[in-house]
Amino acid sequence: MILFARQARLRHLPVPRVTPVFGIGVLAAVVLLFHLNDRDLWASHEARAAQNGRYVLEHGPFGVSRLADGTPEFQKPPLYYWLVAVASWIRGDVDAVATRLPAAITGWLTVVMVTGFLQRRDRPTAAWLAGVVLLSTHHFLNISRTARIDVPLCCATTGAILAGWDGRRIVSGLWIAAGLLLKGPIGLVLPAGVLAMTGAPWLCSVAVGVSLALPWFIAAGPDFARTFFWYHNFQRAAGTATDLARHPIWFYPVRLATGTAPWSILACTLLFVRRPPATAIEWQFERRAIVWLGVVVGILSVSQCKRAD
Repeated sequence: MILFARQARLRHLPVPRVTPVFGIGVLAAVVLLFHLNDRDLWASHEARAAQNGRYVLEHGPFGVSRLADGTPEFQKPPLYYWLVAVASWIRGDVDAVATRLPAAITGWLTVVMVTGFLQRRDRPTAAWLAGVVLLSTHHFLNISRTARIDVPLCCATTGAILAGWDGRRIVSGLWIAAGLLLKGPIGLVLPAGVLAMTGAPWLCSVAVGVSLALPWFIAAGPDFARTFFWYHNFQRAAGTATDLARHPIWFYPVRLATGTAPWSILACTLLFVRRPPATAIEWQFERRAIVWLGVVVGILSVSQCKRAD
């Protein structure tokens, strides 16, 4: 996104008087937060999120969530279901809006965080462009309005990395704890890998995140640990789970190119006409962006069993 602004020299053009965070924040709210009940919860993952959220609402946040038939939820940690329960309590019912609202809000927050990070560094045009590009990326937009854990995990990863680059280690650790409670070890590995590869402090953030999330995993008991960590993490990564789809190592680069179109086409075009970074700050931005992309795609590509989102 920064590359687009630099190549086109858009930073020299006049920008709107309204701040990027405010303008993009309002636009993202309109696009992401309205009409969340336009379709029913027909997909299995959305129905499961609603059932787990209802169980948390009725029985409390402690322990493993359960589906409507009493089946314990060993696939994922509970944070998304806690958020569904809170939204349902506010709305008075576990409906489509309450079930999708955590994904929509975290999608909005992700866009705002990226925009604000650039705005604070006096890069208003890059901030506008980054917010618009992310918000108009069709896969990000669609899944932000779906009751899945992928966008909340994206938000937690983004928050941890940006806070780590800002030197806010405790805040970064809080985001890592959120990632762990959303989807387990990957919520720690992704931000810690990016921070470590860019030379940012990460040990303190990891320690904070693990210390906050670990008590729940201990309280969840050995049955959860055996199913979640062994089957849904180790066997998924090793490809030994026979009922999970295996994909080649180039699966995610292809998905990334198609999921970010048409911006991916423009990015490929600009690679042939790019000019070297003019300042140390521009080089730092570009290097961090490349490392972030490479670490996340690389880590996820190593896993044998891959998911399209």
